[in-house]
Amino acid sequence: MEEVVREIDGNIAKLGKDDPKFYSMVVSPTQRELKHIGNDPEKLREYTREVMKAYADPFYREPKKTVDDIKYYAKIEHERFYITS
Repeated sequence: MEEVVREIDGNIAKLGKDDPKFYSMVVSPTQRELKHIGNDPEKLREYTREVMKAYADPFYREPKKTVDDIKYYAKIEHERFYITS
């Protein structure tokens, strides 16, 4: 965790003073999707890598950016909690 925080905080090349250092996104497969992949963490990692490729694809910059140009981190959570009011 400390390495991730250090890497994110240090990822400031070409950022202005008020530009965000990171964006947070959630990849949250349904129970049905998890069942389809057999709840296999490696398959979930593969899926996440494909999601990140699709995320990077529409970046309209020259030269063209790919997933290899993006610094990203992910964690797998094994339990979900739902809060009802």
